[in-house]
Amino acid sequence: VGIIAADGEEELGEQAMAARRGVLEGDAVIVSGYTDTENGSTPFADLCGGYEGYNIGNAKPQGFYIIPELMADAETYLAGFFNGGIADGEIVGERVEEAFSRRNGSDKRFKTAAQREAGIAQERDRVLAIRDNYLFVKAALDGGAIGTVTYHGTESVMTTDGTQAELSYDAEIGIALGKLSGLNDLFFYYQGENMASTELVLLFFDNGVRNEEAKYENFAFLRYLLETYAPAHS
Repeated sequence: VGIIAADGEEELGEQAMAARRGVLEGDAVIVSGYTDTENGSTPFADLCGGYEGYNIGNAKPQGFYIIPELMADAETYLAGFFNGGIADGEIVGERVEEAFSRRNGSDKRFKTAAQREAGIAQERDRVLAIRDNYLFVKAALDGGAIGTVTYHGTESVMTTDGTQAELSYDAEIGIALGKLSGLNDLFFYYQGENMASTELVLLFFDNGVRNEEAKYENFAFLRYLLETYAPAHS
């Protein structure tokens, strides 16, 4: 997890992140959501702009998960493991075994029958943890404890007639942490000579197919933030 700060440390933080992202390291970044009174920009928009990409039919800033899509993907993924619904359904042992084989089939740590049995048990625990964390985060989104932040992007693309066109799009890639006062109170920035608090925005990196199933582990981190820094804990 990285934190892109405000003011003088922002450039240094972005350089460090760029170096790590060049080799697809890192899972998440927290960025200040304040607005610079001099140029009207925000670290959130600047960060998204630096990683922006446009794909016809699937517009999104390159390198970040779109939150509604991530939630929908998790719903579909989990539905494959449970009969009778995710929240109250029974986990299906055969599907857990299939997932274990798919994810660990060539892992030398699971050669013997006993090792394989232990590995399948770990896989079952992993799926159940993803289910519990997903439902926790979904309830927080539905209840307004957190919300999404939309990036308004534009991109120049080549049209079929060979000319350049400016296309605009919206992508809900941020998670607003403004109501987690225990977390936001830890960060501040300067507007001129005055110090002010800042609301924070969380983004999850999209590491592509190399991280296809592990991406759901992000819910555990977000749940940790919610449970640790909710107003009752500040």
